[in-house]
Amino acid sequence: MVVISLVYPHATKGVNSVKSGYTVCVDNYQPKLFDAPQRFQNGLVYRPDFITPEEEELLLVMIEHAPLQPMKYEIKNLGESIMSRRRATWFAAPLPRWLTPLQTRIAKWLDVPRWRVGSALINEYLPGTGMGFHRDDGNIEHVVGVSLGTRATMRFRPYEVEKESDIISLDMEPCSAYIMQGDVRWRYQHCVLPVKDVRYSITFRTVPPS
Repeated sequence: MVVISLVYPHATKGVNSVKSGYTVCVDNYQPKLFDAPQRFQNGLVYRPDFITPEEEELLLVMIEHAPLQPMKYEIKNLGESIMSRRRATWFAAPLPRWLTPLQTRIAKWLDVPRWRVGSALINEYLPGTGMGFHRDDGNIEHVVGVSLGTRATMRFRPYEVEKESDIISLDMEPCSAYIMQGDVRWRYQHCVLPVKDVRYSITFRTVPPS
């Protein structure tokens, strides 16, 4: 068996030097009346228009100046490494100031203290780039992703797929967000299909309550 693992760039703590003239006012956003989350039985929650197009634009400006680095996959059994076309950067707590409004809004959505939303991973997807089926490692209760730039399709499948209807396909619109929790967090894998245009995602993960 060949084991492939993803090597994330080293976490950056509290980097606030990225384009410090901007403020991303996510805290002040009021959801639309029709902006009700879509909930699935396996614990997946999807919310369109989680942020406004104006907030998305500012976040994209900040990401443009973030320290994105090429991703590296390690094939442990063969002792080889493969560089990916996808770039990413990972921020550990305390998060940079331009991400804390979004961190606060996600904490309110999850109904957890803000400090529990303890890290942020930014992924860049160039045209034709996706991500294969996987499950996030670590003792993480919630995984929350915010989609920016262009539409993308995510798929979720249980470890033991009995029929095609077991696979959930979710179209992620720009400015939307999802929560993975419960069964979809622990008993499912997820992937991102290759995108047609440049896309970014910001993925937050919660740390245990104690």
